[in-house]
Amino acid sequence: MNKISFIGKQFNNISYENKEILSKQIIMFLKKHKEHMVQFTLKELIDYMDKGLTVLLTNENFELLGFGKLYPWVLKNKTIGYEFSSWISKYPKNGIGKKIVKLICNLHSQLDPSSDLFAMISADNDVPISTLKKLGATEINSPFYVKNLLKGKPETCINLKTITNYYQKPMKNTKIYGGIYTKGPSKITDQFIMDPTMTVLENKLAPYYLLETIAHNLMTAKCGIVPKKSAKKILQELLNLLEKAQNGQLVDPVIGDVHENVEKILTDSIGEDAGWFHLARSRNDQTIIDQKLFAKKSLIDIFCEINKLEFTLLKKAEVYKNTAMPGFTHMRSAMPSSFGFWWQSYLVQVLELNKVLKTVFEVYDSCPLGAGASYGVNWKIDTVFTAKKLGFSKSLSNALSAINNRGIEDANIIGQLSILLTLLSRMMEDLIIWSLPELNYVAISEEYTTGSSIMPQKMNPDICEKIKSKSAKLIANFNHDLIAIKGTPSGYNRDSAEIKIAIMASLEEALSTISITNDMLSKIIANPEAMKKGVIPSLPTKLADELVKKFEIPFRVAHKIVGKTVGLVNGKIQDITVNTVKKAIKEIAGKDYDVKVELIQKVFNVDNSLNQYQYEGSAGPKYVSIVNDKLNKELEILSNWTKDIKSKSIKTEQELIDEVNKFLTDQYE
Repeated sequence: MNKISFIGKQFNNISYENKEILSKQIIMFLKKHKEHMVQFTLKELIDYMDKGLTVLLTNENFELLGFGKLYPWVLKNKTIGYEFSSWISKYPKNGIGKKIVKLICNLHSQLDPSSDLFAMISADNDVPISTLKKLGATEINSPFYVKNLLKGKPETCINLKTITNYYQKPMKNTKIYGGIYTKGPSKITDQFIMDPTMTVLENKLAPYYLLETIAHNLMTAKCGIVPKKSAKKILQELLNLLEKAQNGQLVDPVIGDVHENVEKILTDSIGEDAGWFHLARSRNDQTIIDQKLFAKKSLIDIFCEINKLEFTLLKKAEVYKNTAMPGFTHMRSAMPSSFGFWWQSYLVQVLELNKVLKTVFEVYDSCPLGAGASYGVNWKIDTVFTAKKLGFSKSLSNALSAINNRGIEDANIIGQLSILLTLLSRMMEDLIIWSLPELNYVAISEEYTTGSSIMPQKMNPDICEKIKSKSAKLIANFNHDLIAIKGTPSGYNRDSAEIKIAIMASLEEALSTISITNDMLSKIIANPEAMKKGVIPSLPTKLADELVKKFEIPFRVAHKIVGKTVGLVNGKIQDITVNTVKKAIKEIAGKDYDVKVELIQKVFNVDNSLNQYQYEGSAGPKYVSIVNDKLNKELEILSNWTKDIKSKSIKTEQELIDEVNKFLTDQYE
């Protein structure tokens, strides 16, 4: 079967009769998919195709094989993006879909390769989403200028520009280097470096790149390194790019990383003045500070979620301090405890990890700008100025250390987050076990469960299980980080570029995991009666202690007596009587002790099981409350610290923008 393609304006070369034949086939297909596709009349479709915004694939008889169209998004009389929509692949398993995507990418390169190219697809329409991703497209946030055309239904935005480099020749004159080259890096090299994963990450880092670039250029202007006139043009254009960057639409992988994209945009916009904006710095210190700014923002968000989690744990610890339940060792009932004591135990651990992570944050809070490639730059710059403007508590102390620390500092963060998620994983395991119908100690809210495709009675604790698995991902990221850098020599090496995958993924995973953990835990409900029954097997230890107190016999002897007692009733603790205990004493100690009924009743009264704990740090309700008060004070201090650094972060960013605007209007001192 011969395939004939018509791209863009080539549609005008088709006779009107054949245009009608093709258009009718397209309209029939569109009508079958009204929910997902924009509808046209015959005349509207032909007029639209005459504009050169469609691609067609047919055979010799003009039987439609594939169709795709681009919708232009216009802002201030300028097309800033093209949406790929209404695409048809009549024989999807015959390479037609892939061919249509290739034709669309070629059409886009003819129209404006610097503009956005994406598809908005209903989230439940998984076939085209899967097809595009297999070709190298990536999922991104919707561009800020896009309106929802699917009447409120959730949509997935797919970036096609991550696959255009398979179908386009590399653009000329987009590299920031080239003098030493005769040919330049190969297309495969560019694609390997800027793969789809790296493109997504570079877009996430783009807003932070622009902020630190703004601070740097303000500094170089202040120091008289860059002419004021050029600096004004550079800073104005950088401000203009901030909005686009915040919507994840700045980086075109065909051009390169975020720096190469920004330099190209600046050059296209302001010409040779753009050549000043990279003076007195390197991409090596830039990529580290971009990552640091991203990590600081993410950590602040994580601290906020940790504080919420801590308050939830504190509240539960106080509410359930009198709710007796068995304490376990080796997954066997061991000693009486309380549900509140369990909550408090995790609160103590989370607070301790919070303090360690706070220290890690404070160590991490140093600005690497000025490190250059690894050894400084040949200009007298003001590193204190840029550190302050970007909200860092410390400026550069050693250029080589700043570069070498990449990966080491990241490992500190990933390591602590791994430990925190490991802690949450253990907590989830407890809840999964305790929510078993056979135990029924706790109920997990059904909104955090999923059902079975075959068993209608099931509500599975999937969120608990997912939270458990997240810790494994962070542990893997921790290993990835350290293994990637362990063999690198001093100074910058490209190996470290891969580390951003580990640190950024860990921060995002940790944030979402802590958040949903808190939401779920806040709705956990106890079943006190079921817990109370479970306490009975944990009471014999108290009997041993009472025998020591009452009859002043060595604990080891009492231990054997109680063990014998439990054996005499075949482990059925509720069947223990005065006579059972007396018989065990006779067999073990060879003596008779006057064991009273009251002693047995006291020991095996579940309602009094927590009263035996009479010191701080134990499960006694009174002492759980005392510790809760102390923990609350610690939590208040940590929570206030989080609020303070979050407020400072927001204020610092706004102050930087305000200062730039003053510079642009000649109000800068």
